[in-house]
Amino acid sequence: MRRSILIRGAGAATLLALALACGGAGSPSTPTTAQTTPATPAPEPDPAPAATVKWAASEGSLCTDGENEILSCAMEKGGKQLSICASPDLSETGGMLQYRFGKPGAVELTLPADGIAPQGVISVTHAPTDATVDAWYLEFDNAGTYYQVMNKSHRSEGDSVAIVVGPGTSAEVKLWCKDPIHGSLSRLDDRYPVDFED
Repeated sequence: MRRSILIRGAGAATLLALALACGGAGSPSTPTTAQTTPATPAPEPDPAPAATVKWAASEGSLCTDGENEILSCAMEKGGKQLSICASPDLSETGGMLQYRFGKPGAVELTLPADGIAPQGVISVTHAPTDATVDAWYLEFDNAGTYYQVMNKSHRSEGDSVAIVVGPGTSAEVKLWCKDPIHGSLSRLDDRYPVDFED
């Protein structure tokens, strides 16, 4: 309930001062709103860059889109293809590395099988023989049969690739690739566990 205060004999100046002190005649005072600055959210970290293909598959390769072609060549006889393929995220502890042999659309052998880590299946060795020859070997066992991909780079003769197959490490059966040879097992350096022999 409002109470009216009547001041008798007050002059106009007195009434005006009273009105101002009370916030105006009959007008409620306006509350003061504090100005706050909204907090700036912390920036989100940039997403890790996706691994990208560095060596795309060559014509006739058994590697597919989205994979790195480490080495690929056609055999001298039989019209079949050898391809060593890797996922872009291949590392010493993860990723995919596969040996493939056959024809496009009709691969006869893929090892290791999809979903199996290659680090415990495929071994790679770098063994330069002298200042003129650089040799790389990729080896694995398939149900008791020894496989070796031999990749040599001769300073004067160029590159040569052969598949050595047999019942043990003394196997002498060799299947040679013909030119052109795409890539090299040296692409696995710094991307896969490599044993070095001098």
